[in-house]
Amino acid sequence: MLGINLVASGHANDALALAKQSHHELVALPFIALAQQDLGNVRESEAALEMLIAKGARDSAYQLAQVYAWRGDRDPAFEWLERSYVQRDAGLPGFQNDPLLRKLHDDPRWKPFLKKMNLPIG
Repeated sequence: MLGINLVASGHANDALALAKQSHHELVALPFIALAQQDLGNVRESEAALEMLIAKGARDSAYQLAQVYAWRGDRDPAFEWLERSYVQRDAGLPGFQNDPLLRKLHDDPRWKPFLKKMNLPIG
């Protein structure tokens, strides 16, 4: 949660430093991708994202949705949200309040996804 809050509040350098301290690659990679994106290091962000896809597509669908959503890539963000739903990803509960997904809130697919999850739409 600290990494999410650091990224969402504009502290990309702190999020990157925290991610690099992690002993769990699949925990660190989303925050490396997010922080590097915010720092303007597109190549490094893309490399972390590609590694996350290669190593975590089966277990990190929700984190992939977060990265794509934060970057403003809505189509892949919703694709990974759908995967996280099918996989019953542990990150999915509480997604409607995730600051990394806020760029999706005005997308026409957002409310149907909330409905699919049996969550209040308004």
